[in-house]
Amino acid sequence: MRTGVFWDQSREHVLVYWRDQVVAQYPSMAAFVAAHLELVNALDEHQQQLLLAEYQP
Repeated sequence: MRTGVFWDQSREHVLVYWRDQVVAQYPSMAAFVAAHLELVNALDEHQQQLLLAEYQP
């Protein structure tokens, strides 16, 4: 099963596959990296909020 980040056949777009299904498409590697970074930052912020809620009165 194909899972991961790949170029399309023309090498113009970046495709994200999950279990042989295209789940996202980006116009460039830079766009993929920017979207990934935005999501990682959002996840980090969410995790910080959870930890603050758990350990602060």
